[in-house]
Amino acid sequence: PIFQKRLTDKVLTAGYPILLLDEIEKAHPDVSTLLYAVLDEAKMSDEDGREVSFANHFIVLTTNVGEDAIGKYSNHDMSPEEVAEAIKDMERTVQEALQNAVNFPQAFLGRLSAIVPFAPLTLDTLRKIATRSLITMKEKIETAQPVRLDLDMESLLTFVLNEKTDLASSAGGARQIGKIVEQQVRNKIAAPIVLNRKLNRFHVTMSGETITGDQRRRKSMAYVNVRARAVNETVILQHLAKVVQDFKQKGVALSLDKDAFMETMTVDPVDFTHQTDSQVDQTDICLRLFGLWDRALRVKLSDAPKSKIIRTEFKPDPMARTPFTLIAR
Repeated sequence: PIFQKRLTDKVLTAGYPILLLDEIEKAHPDVSTLLYAVLDEAKMSDEDGREVSFANHFIVLTTNVGEDAIGKYSNHDMSPEEVAEAIKDMERTVQEALQNAVNFPQAFLGRLSAIVPFAPLTLDTLRKIATRSLITMKEKIETAQPVRLDLDMESLLTFVLNEKTDLASSAGGARQIGKIVEQQVRNKIAAPIVLNRKLNRFHVTMSGETITGDQRRRKSMAYVNVRARAVNETVILQHLAKVVQDFKQKGVALSLDKDAFMETMTVDPVDFTHQTDSQVDQTDICLRLFGLWDRALRVKLSDAPKSKIIRTEFKPDPMARTPFTLIAR
């Protein structure tokens, strides 16, 4: 009665053209009996005896019955065309599995317009699912926190698909991948971000000994590696913009590679892999190096007051013992 009421209420109030009953094999046997009238005459009576029309509705039932039969054809290296051909070969096996199931009497199966086996997920499809999961995770974190995540996508895909996902099992599918991304990637990133509010850029990759790299290894030792330059890059870039504007007002343009600038001005990255609760901030150290560069610029301009451009090349200068060279023109 509860199922009958909920079903008819939904059809009356929502009028959805598609009715999906997921994992129908878990339903009470009476549900199949109730559906006979719907599948035969496109109608069902509600609890008050009113006739509810199911005309123009698509009814889709899903089931895990026959999963083992489908699993025998599971080969993640198969192309979509090969999978489609395999499904044609196994349709009879799936039909037999349904006929042997308790909740699928022949009278019920005979009322279905079609039985469509779901294809096993190919490696290409699994890769797309994992990529989408990682990108979605990145977008959610960057929306919730003022940080930028640099994901080493290839190594993380290897971690998720080759090192942690049980490709031999048909259970889980996209859910298994989503759980790995949530528990073993996202959770690994969360603590360093929360504990280091001043840091705003983190690099995420895979480290450790892998099954992928050593087929003799029975257990993967791979793990997610989280690194960050222990500085607030926004602060450094704000100082840079101020210096550039100051020299512009003097009629001098500063020429430099911004990425090389940040690489030079920031200290070695901090590895949060085994110290996720660490709190670090070395912005002051970087600002001291920045101050050295600023003073060197002003000395260079003083030595060559007619200069219109001062270019910074970030490479060691043996004479000045600085990580940059200034060229005035």
